[in-house]
This record gives sequence, C-alpha cells and structure tokens, in this order.
Amino acid sequence: MNKILSPYSVAHTLRSMSSYARRHMNTNQTQKQALSRNLQQTRRQRQAMSHAAGRNVLSHLLVVFSFLLVFVLASSFSCARRQPVQETVTTDARSTQVNSTPVTLARPPQLPARDADVEAAGDFIAAAVTHLRKHRNTAALASLSGAKAAAARAIRNNPQKKTLCDRLHESLKNIETAESTIERGKPDDAVRQLSRIDDALDHISQLD
Repeated sequence: MNKILSPYSVAHTLRSMSSYARRHMNTNQTQKQALSRNLQQTRRQRQAMSHAAGRNVLSHLLVVFSFLLVFVLASSFSCARRQPVQETVTTDARSTQVNSTPVTLARPPQLPARDADVEAAGDFIAAAVTHLRKHRNTAALASLSGAKAAAARAIRNNPQKKTLCDRLHESLKNIETAESTIERGKPDDAVRQLSRIDDALDHISQLD
C-alpha cells in the first residue's frame, strides 16, 4: 500500500529540498567566484610576465645599440688617426734668398765671479737661521762659527780688494753680535740680525 504523507512531512521535505538547492547554488556561486579570481590572477601574471619580457628585450636592445655605437666611434677615431694630413706650404722666393749682411749677436754681460768663501759664509748664515727657527741654538752657534771661518778665509785670499775686505770685517762683527744675542736667549732677534747679514754677504759676493 502506498504510504500517505502528511502535510507536515511534505512541507518538511520541501524545505529540505529548498535548503539543499540553496546550498548547492551557493556552492556553485562560490566555485564560480574562485574560478573568476583564479582567471584574473592568471591574467595579471601573464601581463606581468609580458611586461617583464618587454623590459628585458628593451634592455638587450639598448646594450646592443651601445656596443654598436662604441664600435662605430672607435672605428671613426681609428680611421681619423690613420688618415694622413696633407699640408701645402707656399714660400716666397724672395724669402729664400740668403741675406748677405752679417748679423752681430749681442752677448750678455758677464757677471763677476762670486767668491767661494763668501758664498760659503752665506750658506752657513742661512743654516744658522734655519736652526734658530727650529729652536736649535747650539747648532746655530756652530753654523755661525763656520761662517766666521769662511769670511776670514775670504779676507786672507783677497788682500788687494779693500772694499771687499772692509765689508767682510763688518760682517764678522755683526756675526759676533748675533752670537751674543743667541747666548742671551733672544733667538728671534738673532734671526733678524742674521737675515741682514745674509743680504749683505750676497751683495759682497758680487763685488769685483
């Protein structure tokens, strides 16, 4: 016998079928949305890959173009260096004639020979100034002793040169004054005195 369903059972069955249908539709909609997202993601990945490939191709083209440009410039420079330069020089026939008038060359005036002992005295004075500026008073006094010895030799070797000898005697006195200044502990004053003595010796060495 066929079982007679009550209205309540029919309604429950219909609600169950409706709920199943809604769940099934929701599941299909969710799957469609997931599929759509996957398609969009795949499309974006393809676009990104296409852009990257385009940039890579452009970079390679730029590199190749740079190499070609360098090669062309190098070739042009090499050809320019190898190409001979031709110059045409036009001379005047009148300028090629030999001048028969003799030319007298002016000789520079000969300076008097410097006295070696006077030069040595000046070198000793310069060394003494250097020692004083570095606070080496003992070394400065030793250099002044050498300057006095060189000046004395110059006096002995040039007795006929009165002007030279007189100025050397004056320089010897000034050197002794500078020595006393150093011994009194005034190196700055001694430097100024010795600078004047050095200038005087430079002029003395040029005396004939």
